[in-house]
Amino acid sequence: MTSQADEYLGFDLSAYKALYIEEAGKCLVTLRQNLIQLRDDPMDEEKLYAAHRAAHMLKGMSATMHDEALTALAETMEDPLRRADRQKLPPPLEKIESFLVACDEFEVGLGRLTGDDV
Repeated sequence: MTSQADEYLGFDLSAYKALYIEEAGKCLVTLRQNLIQLRDDPMDEEKLYAAHRAAHMLKGMSATMHDEALTALAETMEDPLRRADRQKLPPPLEKIESFLVACDEFEVGLGRLTGDDV
């Protein structure tokens, strides 16, 4: 997970792996909770904003750790949530359901990093 640029600059991202996994897990909990609540009330702007921010944080943390697969997965959630949030529109129900599936996939990806089968 450490790139040549990081090695050149003296960074060892493996030292941050446990922190990344812990914080990403917290973001996943936040994202799931808000998505579930948006399913029941798609016009809740606070929940939409919180879901968007959690997906954004997952994308940023994953990119920092150079995990391209998890970065791309988070981005598939963040982009539509960002558009809905900025336009003050509810995300379509089918998107919410696909985001919940993506959360499960993200969790599996984190499990692979720890060696745990989730």
